[in-house]
Amino acid sequence: MKKSGVYTKFFALAAAASFLSLGSTVHAAPGTASLDSSEGAVTGASAGDSLGAGSVISTQAGGRAGIVVNGNRITIEPNTTLSIDILEEEDTGVEKVSKVQLSLQAGRIRGEVQKFSSLSSFVVKLPKGQVSIDATGGNVTFDISADGTVYIPTGVADIVFDRGTAQNNIVAFQLNGQGFNPVNGAPIDVPEGITEGITRSVQGFVVPPTVTPTQPVQPFQFFVSPNLGKQAS
Repeated sequence: MKKSGVYTKFFALAAAASFLSLGSTVHAAPGTASLDSSEGAVTGASAGDSLGAGSVISTQAGGRAGIVVNGNRITIEPNTTLSIDILEEEDTGVEKVSKVQLSLQAGRIRGEVQKFSSLSSFVVKLPKGQVSIDATGGNVTFDISADGTVYIPTGVADIVFDRGTAQNNIVAFQLNGQGFNPVNGAPIDVPEGITEGITRSVQGFVVPPTVTPTQPVQPFQFFVSPNLGKQAS
């Protein structure tokens, strides 16, 4: 478990967050996102719709949605509101640079961020903090709730969280295969079943390829009339 200097870590991450909030970088191009599947009550988009910066997806009780953001698959769980704040992707010719910032206003999201370049970023802002996923070393799986409950079963992420208490208001940790408890403001072990839940949640929204059924080809049949060759009398 690694605890950074609280204020040093916070201001470093806060500065990064402020930079992201400025908007598009000079050479950035729009990224790609789409809602590829949904079930139950979902508002903001329909399955197959393209999404962009400014899109807001909300699910009600019993509703779930699967989105793909710059190639990363995310499941939006029931009673969740998620917005896409920044969505950029650029191929520099040397590497692909991806910048994603999401705002989780309520509810819970689960998914996996694919390994990305050192200039890329993937940030999930929360009402009282933010999670910065670091996929420079490999894929990162996550389970993030708006109340600050965070699980990173695989990979690394930095969390900054404002506990709103009289002492040690703001805490900052690097999670490496760990979780975060917003109540006591400290890292915790990832409970059993979280990893499987992420896998099931994400794989459950993989859209199977459309298969067009083909009709069996019938051999061409000749019909020979019994009267062929007979002359009319």
